[in-house]
Amino acid sequence: ELQVDVDAGLSQAEAARRGLPNIRTTPPALKVMMRDPTIAMFEKYKVMDRREIESRYEVYLTEYVKTVQIEANCAVTMARTMIIPAAIHYQRDLASTLGALKSGGVKTAPKGMRALAERIGALIETSLAQSAAVEKAIAAESTEKMLAGMAELRLTADELEGLVPQSLWPLPSYAEMLFMM
Repeated sequence: ELQVDVDAGLSQAEAARRGLPNIRTTPPALKVMMRDPTIAMFEKYKVMDRREIESRYEVYLTEYVKTVQIEANCAVTMARTMIIPAAIHYQRDLASTLGALKSGGVKTAPKGMRALAERIGALIETSLAQSAAVEKAIAAESTEKMLAGMAELRLTADELEGLVPQSLWPLPSYAEMLFMM
């Protein structure tokens, strides 16, 4: 989930040493607003009353869910329109090469090449299933499942990035992003 740095510049250990809250994800951080001591403080100093705090909490939570949904939709779109097609293209190239070797008289195709084509195929299937799971989580507005699904999809995409040739990969690689000027 999105990280919340409660006290910017302090490490988690330092925050704990000082007895500061260290709430690492957004939903629990937002729930602090709804605690009786928090509400009492806001009311005491006439900043907001309970109804206003509850309203802000609902708005912030809705905004958080919508933001995660947008990110999840983007991840699914990138997987389905860029990453998976590139992997399919490479798998097709490998299959074509294997077919050409066989028709050219090579009796046994290289095991490594076959294994690579099979691994690419398995990762394509995994990506498709993960994309569908993220879509299901989006429909259910389950931020926890969206975030977990995006993390899984990311791992699969990262593995594909390491296997698909750079010439076919539709996105900048980590190296390109780090060293682009």
